[in-house]
Amino acid sequence: MASAKKQLNPFKQVIQQSGQSRETPLPDEGPRRQPGRRKREGYTQVGAYIPKALYRNVQRRLFDKNSTFSELVEELLTSYMAK
Repeated sequence: MASAKKQLNPFKQVIQQSGQSRETPLPDEGPRRQPGRRKREGYTQVGAYIPKALYRNVQRRLFDKNSTFSELVEELLTSYMAK
């Protein structure tokens, strides 16, 4: 029969050996990144069907420009609405 003593989770063992508790706060890592648009208030997710080849070509160009698809769509729609 198995030992009567319950084995600890390996992570709990490490925490116990380090002398820390689960409530020990993480060290301050400096300023946090701004949350993604999905979690930001004032944004909504939209979808559209476009040809795969067009999407791949757009993604390549956006990568070269260090930009995102969301930024492109926002720029295009803003320009469209300004007309």
